[in-house]
Amino acid sequence: MSLDTSSSVTEPRQAHRLDSSKLLSYLRSVLPELSGFSGPLLIKQFQHGQSNPTYLLEMGSQQRLVLRKQPPGKLLASAHAVDREYNVLSALASTAVSVPKPLVMCNDPSVIGTPFYVMEFANGTIFTDPNMPKATAAERQQVYMRLADTLADLHSLDPEKLGLQHFGNPNNYCRRQVARWSKQYLASVVQPMPRVLQLISWLQRSVPAEDAAPPAPAVVHGDFRLDNLVFNSQLQVSAVLDWELATLGNPWADVAYMCMAYHLPAALQTIRLQDPLPAGIPSEQHLLQRYCSRRGLHLPDPKAWAFYMAVSIFRLLSILAGVQARARQGNASSAFADAISSDAVLAALADAALNIIAQVDSNALLSQSAAAALAAGDVAAGPSSTSSQSSSSSGSGTYKSYFKQHAAGLGAPSATAQQLLVVLQQFMAEHVYANEAIFNEHAYGHNRWTIHPLNEHLKLKAKAAGLWNLWMPAEMVAKLQHLLPEVPESERPTLLGAGLSHLDYAHLCAVMGTSLWAPELFNCSAPDTGNMEVLAKYGTQAQQVKWLLPLLRGHIRSCFAMTEKAVASSDATNITAAIRHSGSSDSSSSDSYVINGLKWWTSGAMDPR
Repeated sequence: MSLDTSSSVTEPRQAHRLDSSKLLSYLRSVLPELSGFSGPLLIKQFQHGQSNPTYLLEMGSQQRLVLRKQPPGKLLASAHAVDREYNVLSALASTAVSVPKPLVMCNDPSVIGTPFYVMEFANGTIFTDPNMPKATAAERQQVYMRLADTLADLHSLDPEKLGLQHFGNPNNYCRRQVARWSKQYLASVVQPMPRVLQLISWLQRSVPAEDAAPPAPAVVHGDFRLDNLVFNSQLQVSAVLDWELATLGNPWADVAYMCMAYHLPAALQTIRLQDPLPAGIPSEQHLLQRYCSRRGLHLPDPKAWAFYMAVSIFRLLSILAGVQARARQGNASSAFADAISSDAVLAALADAALNIIAQVDSNALLSQSAAAALAAGDVAAGPSSTSSQSSSSSGSGTYKSYFKQHAAGLGAPSATAQQLLVVLQQFMAEHVYANEAIFNEHAYGHNRWTIHPLNEHLKLKAKAAGLWNLWMPAEMVAKLQHLLPEVPESERPTLLGAGLSHLDYAHLCAVMGTSLWAPELFNCSAPDTGNMEVLAKYGTQAQQVKWLLPLLRGHIRSCFAMTEKAVASSDATNITAAIRHSGSSDSSSSDSYVINGLKWWTSGAMDPR
């Protein structure tokens, strides 16, 4: 799969809308090429990207720019540092590494509310599937050669000559990575798998000596993979995107991350390379040779390379261990357990890393006593085991998922739902579980009655992934087709969901329900779903356009008045609240109604939307 860089834009969300007049006035004052432009300035928001809201600025038909800003609201001191992105782009703009040319950095919040920077627009194609299924063999080969060349060119640059000598601490970069992901894994599981403990122990013991003080520190991208590169029509790299994680560090970590897709198990099919490789895609060895040849380096020591690759795989394993932990805390479908967070997947990732290690270190296996010591205290331990959790797997394959037993009655999802499950599970792993700490902190902080900007950003990503309004059954979708012409064409494919059956949605709903924060990100949360269903079934077309449509688009929220004094409000026959026509009993001349009742709780009443 691939996408055009200008194709996934939409109207800015309410919380992210910009004052176009004030912005244009500022841009005319700092960019000479715009001094004579009188407007209008058209602003669209990218649906793909990272946590910093990103916009396409269109000035007539000839010029397009990109604006990237901090989200609104109170932020952690080191979060969303758009000035760091601007600095690294500025430093790289005159080098062989193609990046969008940065034009101006603005720290004045009076312009659009937060600091931002503007850069040139990178027009081209992004390949979102590493297998490039629609490309020819020659095209695949060219793209992968450019992938390796671009990373080599980045790592060949001297940070000091770029003015980036203070951009980060390059020492012990990989050792810090091992410590971070080890703690996250052990905090996520009840009983660590021995094979993962073996992996952690080997990583801790095997950090290459060069990592302590790299002889040639480099600017590392931190997330260097194929779908972060933009290619022009000649399949040359026109821009490297997403520099949020850039710092100074060990360049081999970037190289291994670029090559990780060669080693992922079949269960992670959306991000792995097929076996055998599609025609034209080079082997891992050839890609590595291309990188080294470009830099004038020897191939890395086999044991060191095994370490760098194992760290990359272990990072992914630790994220998915968090998926499994959350599945055990809520209702999860068997498809969820089997496809993304099962012991089999975690074991397969651990085995992939250990197999790489075993080829270079025959003493890689850790004794059981050493594994027990590691679990007990060498790294921060996970939650205590309880009687309800005592059946956790040790990785032997004998564990029978509690949720698999209790979800058996659902039966198997359809082919369409199964495909959506794979996408949903990957989205949950990459974007929901990884950000739960941020949402939790916000919910208990001083700004808890505001909407965290990451919430709105992830909604855009969910729409782009086709994971929007999945609660809508097919028969309802058929009756709401008149709403499609009311929205931009780019929103129509997801506005009315995927036309699933209730049974198929149950599988997806079970996955969403493993995180408190997830359902809203997919526009599948109460009370909105119930209120939308009422409007869909009983509302007039005018009411549907006025109220249902903005709910379906995620532009507003709704509320639901529940508990009544001294009655069980869940029983409709006991509810004392009433709605009455304000006209006389024999007249319908008035269109007014009076609602009278006493409610003790209203879901969603404090939502500012």
